Amino acid sequence: MPKVKSAFLDFVRFVVNGDIDELSRRLAASPSLATEAAEVGAARQSAPDFFFAEIAHYLYAGDTALHMAAAAFRFPVAKLLVAHGADCGARNRRGAEPLHDAADANRWEPDS
Repeated sequence: MPKVKSAFLDFVRFVVNGDIDELSRRLAASPSLATEAAEVGAARQSAPDFFFAEIAHYLYAGDTALHMAAAAFRFPVAKLLVAHGADCGARNRRGAEPLHDAADANRWEPDS
């Protein structure tokens, strides 16, 4: 499996789960988590390693926590990340911005 910084991947797991309290604590300790991008992600050889079953979505190289918050429909998390400097126009290796991930999500939960 390609290496991903474990602190970032752990942070993304909290993003996907919508744990605002834990995300706030982690951002206070490491503000760069709001702007960090995954150095590696899903590819043909390693796709299962970067699949988040709870939202049926892959983490790709270049994805930020905001990409994953958008894919998970975690609006409060997205607001928190933007307040900490997350870039709404950040592009992953496929050229997708966070809004693309929200539109391309594999689930529909309008009340989230």
